[in-house]
Amino acid sequence: MADQDHASLPAEGVFELGDMRLESGVTLPKAAIGYKTHGQLNAARSNVILYPTPYPAQHGDIEWLIGRGKALDPDKYFIIVLDQLGNGLSSSPSNTPAPFDRTRFPVITIRLGDGAPPPWGNRGANRVITIEDTNAPPARMPMRKASR
Repeated sequence: MADQDHASLPAEGVFELGDMRLESGVTLPKAAIGYKTHGQLNAARSNVILYPTPYPAQHGDIEWLIGRGKALDPDKYFIIVLDQLGNGLSSSPSNTPAPFDRTRFPVITIRLGDGAPPPWGNRGANRVITIEDTNAPPARMPMRKASR
């Protein structure tokens, strides 16, 4: 996958991240992130928008902002909608093998905008725009039921 051009990516799939070290210090083995793309990468490789889902949404839940003439216009941008870890399409308690399955899934901190590149790198894009809520605190998951 790393050697493929973004324009040749399928419209929907799962990107293998490999072993991913989490902020907590735990390494999530064979981490994977689901995605769906809209539009085409331009020749200058400067029209990429990363649009991560909110927790626990999946890419289909937030596509109402994507379309011709909308805020995220695939005629202008190459939009990559990223499924958050833990949402069932990316590495999650339901699809990760032991020892990190179910209630043993590690705590995930979802953070963008700290200046660090995403764990999968820019994969050849010269300019990447990320969409995020800068007022929201980092999400931590999995969410556990409060004890009474």
